[in-house]
Amino acid sequence: MNLQNSTEAKIIEQLEQDLTKQKDLLNQTIELLDQKERTIMGLNQSYEKLENQLTSQLDQTKEKLTFYAENLKTKESLISEYQQEIKEKDENYANLQAKQERLTQTKEKTEKELNQALSLTQAKIKDLETNLLTLAKQKLTNQKQARALVEQLQKE
Repeated sequence: MNLQNSTEAKIIEQLEQDLTKQKDLLNQTIELLDQKERTIMGLNQSYEKLENQLTSQLDQTKEKLTFYAENLKTKESLISEYQQEIKEKDENYANLQAKQERLTQTKEKTEKELNQALSLTQAKIKDLETNLLTLAKQKLTNQKQARALVEQLQKE
């Protein structure tokens, strides 16, 4: 019985050691779980903080994007207006060039006509001067002849 008690005592002692090891292992597991839980909580807090930061950055980015989109629309509108103005000015310029071409042609035609009229007038003036000179010579000749006649008549 002693042997049996001794074996049972050894078994009990072995069971107590196993139980102590299991308690230690359980305590270590609980401690590890607590650490993991704290780590998870810390990660959750970091995640929430990061999520809040990202949400804030996203909101700021959305605001900037909205601002830039509106700014872009304004600039596109201004560009469109400037393009319309340029188109109108180009059309006006083309019209002015066409008018200038017509005026140049009219001017050249008028100058040609005036030059022809001037040439005709100068030719008429020359003819008149020539005729006047011829008449003046004829008058002088007539006067000489008239004097000669008068002198002849006076001599007679």
